[in-house]
Amino acid sequence: MGKSIIIASFLLSILFLGLPAASEAQPVLNPENGNYYECVPCATTWAQANEFASTLTFGQLRGHLATITSAEENDFVTGLGCGFSWIGGIQSQDATQPDEGWQWITGEPFIYTAWAPGEPNDDGCQPGEGGCENCIEFSLGLGGWNDFVCSTVSDFCIVEYEATVREVSPIPTLSEWGMIAAAGGFALVGMFYAIRRRRLSA
Repeated sequence: MGKSIIIASFLLSILFLGLPAASEAQPVLNPENGNYYECVPCATTWAQANEFASTLTFGQLRGHLATITSAEENDFVTGLGCGFSWIGGIQSQDATQPDEGWQWITGEPFIYTAWAPGEPNDDGCQPGEGGCENCIEFSLGLGGWNDFVCSTVSDFCIVEYEATVREVSPIPTLSEWGMIAAAGGFALVGMFYAIRRRRLSA
């Protein structure tokens, strides 16, 4: 294989490494609060979704299950078009009524609500079993929030990336990995030709 073909193949591989995947979804900025949101397929229980969301990052921002504290934020999240999705609301185990003891995982005040008609209602509980629907599912189908059994598998997680959280070390994007690969590749090619030149001149 000629030298020009090798170099061309190398450059093409770097080009593909540097391009983000066309299907790769990006978190969407909410201009009202400066936070980013995305709908992530997770198919997990609430606890698993909560743990999974906390491992996600976007730039320098750490993710968590979305906490919705205003009508504007609720409208924005609705616009993401997620199906049945876990968000970051959970009920205290001490609550005796369906509408008592709700809290956000971030500690933000639980004042604003957007329950679907008839919710919360502990509808998934067995007769005589109170307070079993302790997690909040965002449901477009029901037209609002639904209290749901935490151990049930929901299709999606709505992840929020806080604009005020700056503790996460930057993780290279796919494009940045391409640049890193390019720099390493050029260094290796340079070393190869330097060694070859040395051998030829010996």
